[in-house]
Amino acid sequence: MQAKKLVSLIVAVVLSVSMITFDAGSRVEGAELTYQVQARLVRYDMPNAFTDGLTYTHQKAERKNGPDAVDWPSIALNGKTVFKNNSEETWKLKFPERKNQMFRQSDDNVIEPGNHWVRPGVGFDKDKFAYTTDRTARGWHDSYELWTFPVIIKGSGESDIKSVELKYSGRTIYQKKGEYRSLTLLLPQNDKGKKYELTVNSRPSVSFEAGLKPVE
Repeated sequence: MQAKKLVSLIVAVVLSVSMITFDAGSRVEGAELTYQVQARLVRYDMPNAFTDGLTYTHQKAERKNGPDAVDWPSIALNGKTVFKNNSEETWKLKFPERKNQMFRQSDDNVIEPGNHWVRPGVGFDKDKFAYTTDRTARGWHDSYELWTFPVIIKGSGESDIKSVELKYSGRTIYQKKGEYRSLTLLLPQNDKGKKYELTVNSRPSVSFEAGLKPVE
């Protein structure tokens, strides 16, 4: 008799967990929902000290004019240009059709170049947060940071850099003319199998990767 009661109790617990899991992954019904997120473009080479993990872990990217310029290419969220005038913006992220999936889904919000992604998540307490498993970006609460990696273009003279063009997936994402001693481009990690293509002073282009290499 006691054994039967114990089995019934175990079955009840399993059913409860299944119901919670199904509810967390249920479809978003009705009109498309959005969640407002503070997004920031940051420099991986400039970490913030003594963070608790619930704030920005790297310093904000900053453009710089002059002979040693700093800039970043055109970046798009779901096909629309972002970070055009500033490295910090408010984004309205759309919810995917199914919420709270652990891994990437086909309808997640996509950031290019690099095929990065982020989506709003919903906790069991109904609190929303920015979620991603991207290894060169972070999401938490209502905040998101996309890491960039500096690529320094430099000549031997004071104004050797006259023109720069950067392509990704065959499309020009950065083009600039002027006279520079150096130009630092802040680039998001490229997608696997895709490389940046850089042309300086109309010379033959070079292809390269930016970001973190997998641990071997």
